[in-house]
Amino acid sequence: MKQRTAGDSHHLYELQQLERLIFSAWDFEGFYKNLLDFLDSQFGDEPKTFTVEDLRRIDQFTRKYFEGKLPENELWIVRAFLVGKLISEREISPLPSFQRVKIEELPARVRDAARNFHLSPAETKALEWTVNSGALRLTTATGETISRVQNVIFESVKNRETTRELRRKLEDEFFDTQAEINRNWNRVAITEINSAFNMGYLAQISSGNFVLGFSMADACDHCKALIDGKVYAVINPDEAQSYDSLAKDSEEYKRQVWLHENAVWVGKDNVGRSGSTRKKIDKTGGTSPENLTDRQHHEIFMPAIPMHPHCRCRWIRLHPTEQYVDSKGELQMRVTNEQEWQHWFNKRMIPFLDKLNVYGLSAGRM
Repeated sequence: MKQRTAGDSHHLYELQQLERLIFSAWDFEGFYKNLLDFLDSQFGDEPKTFTVEDLRRIDQFTRKYFEGKLPENELWIVRAFLVGKLISEREISPLPSFQRVKIEELPARVRDAARNFHLSPAETKALEWTVNSGALRLTTATGETISRVQNVIFESVKNRETTRELRRKLEDEFFDTQAEINRNWNRVAITEINSAFNMGYLAQISSGNFVLGFSMADACDHCKALIDGKVYAVINPDEAQSYDSLAKDSEEYKRQVWLHENAVWVGKDNVGRSGSTRKKIDKTGGTSPENLTDRQHHEIFMPAIPMHPHCRCRWIRLHPTEQYVDSKGELQMRVTNEQEWQHWFNKRMIPFLDKLNVYGLSAGRM
């Protein structure tokens, strides 16, 4: 059987391992075998026309299987969050540790993580949000899996294929790296783990401090434009509010636009936003210029990690009085080039700090 293993290219060993573990925990080989056994026991070997009731039973079987994976989903999300927390803490330790995090020894549930790692109320809230967000993505992926299984069965029945041919098509869906179901769940694994890791990492950084975005070499254009080598302020999530209903000439609208463009916070994501700056006026129409209009600010991508499904970008803590970002977007130490640091600080950080002050936000220790 051909099967993709999530975590094939990474900047952190721990994330690579976590992706593989969560993907393995869903046990597609087990589901595939159980699904075939279920189909055989319910419908026999001969091609047939499936009734609405038949499809409902297949739906229930699939949903029950993946909903049963929610506790395991929480386990790996909690551990990814804690890996982000530990790595963030180690970066500011006076005696930094370069040992790998022992993932298998980390707690498996939110309550255990809160107790064993003495999480603050804000950290616990962030972890709960991350787990709930992951459960929503798992539910969505389950619905997509149900739909795809239905389509494969429909096609098989329509073409009057043998049971062996149906088995082979289902096998391809779950184990071929290019097939829809395999790709969908691989994407969920990457998104889940990276989201939890970055939330755990950000939760350790106080409001008014700064992070630098880091992307993989094969990053998409959106991540290159908004994440890689870009500096953002970390703010309290309460400072960021919905602004789509605000008057565009109001001061609060301008404040929220600036914050969404220049700051990040625990819980920030691009759900409901798009990487395209244009949208259809009539959704049933084509893409002719007459049927396109500009998206509003609240409808387009903002800097957030994950930027999109399958995103492997991450945040890195930045100390602007000790470090700077060179013309290539790479992090450098001030001591290596004082003049270049001063030029960067004057051009990038002073206006940034002034704007934070204007909007009532103070800078942290830099």
